[in-house]
Amino acid sequence: MPEETKIHFLDYWQVIQSRKEIVIAVAFLVILTGILVTFEMPKVYEAAALIRVKEDIPDLYVLGRSESRYDPRFLGTQYEIIKSKPIVEETVRRLGLTEKLGKAMGYLELLGDRSFDQTVKVVSRSMKVQQFRETDLIQIRVRLSEPKDTVRQDIADIANTVADVFRDLNLARNREKEEKALK
Repeated sequence: MPEETKIHFLDYWQVIQSRKEIVIAVAFLVILTGILVTFEMPKVYEAAALIRVKEDIPDLYVLGRSESRYDPRFLGTQYEIIKSKPIVEETVRRLGLTEKLGKAMGYLELLGDRSFDQTVKVVSRSMKVQQFRETDLIQIRVRLSEPKDTVRQDIADIANTVADVFRDLNLARNREKEEKALK
């Protein structure tokens, strides 16, 4: 029987040493390709706002004392309200995003009157709402790749304004309930 030859680490090292120019050239090309691809990739920015959503207990009871109760659907409902089109539309109006994002992404001149709807779609797609299990916390994340113009601060403003619009909507709804109760 022929004796098996074992290849040791030193054998590999000798092969690498004898072809070190090729190894260095390949490593250099891989690093250079990685750097070029990284610089060509669009910059992606993300901002998040964390809000605590609590069911309001009214200060004013119309028909005597009211018992507070837990509604298991409350947080799910609030989650859907935050993602809703009216919240996004009001955010786009408050921040004037139609012009900013429309110019930055190049659709303002192309779409004309429909650019508001396109901006609402862009913001809706870039916004992710996450409800944390077993808590009353909801996170609003906005993630956009950098268009032609810089919108870094706008992304943070979008996340914060969505939270503000949601808060204002809830305050207005509660005021309306209280006024009806007073009447």
